Amino acid sequence: MLSIEISQDIEEIKDDFFLGFSFRETMYFGASMISILIVITLCTFIGNLNIMISTWIGMPIAFVICANGFFSRDKMTVIEFMKKKLLILFLKPLKYISTENDTTGFIETKNNATERKRRRKEKQIGSIQISKKNNSTDL
Repeated sequence: MLSIEISQDIEEIKDDFFLGFSFRETMYFGASMISILIVITLCTFIGNLNIMISTWIGMPIAFVICANGFFSRDKMTVIEFMKKKLLILFLKPLKYISTENDTTGFIETKNNATERKRRRKEKQIGSIQISKKNNSTDL
């Protein structure tokens, strides 16, 4: 028997519309070509610029339009991705203040513990001095 596996993810399937490109890619490619023709026409005839300079002026505009149709990252277009990236760039850092554990109590218990250790040492040092005095008087 012949079995053909079909992917469950519909977005993964690329339908050929024109020369192996999807409909979306073809529309964005056409829009980028129209935009570069408009820029070249305006710069050449109205701005009296050289046709080569007009082409170089129109290239970035056409590239942005074409990239929006062809490239995607995490199922987002280039424009959506850049909006998210700029949004994240200008966010304020978040702070989390825990209400579960009060750190002042921890610091106090730590200080109490160190105070107890200090007192023990003082008692030990005091008892050593007393015993030394007793030994010296016995002689």
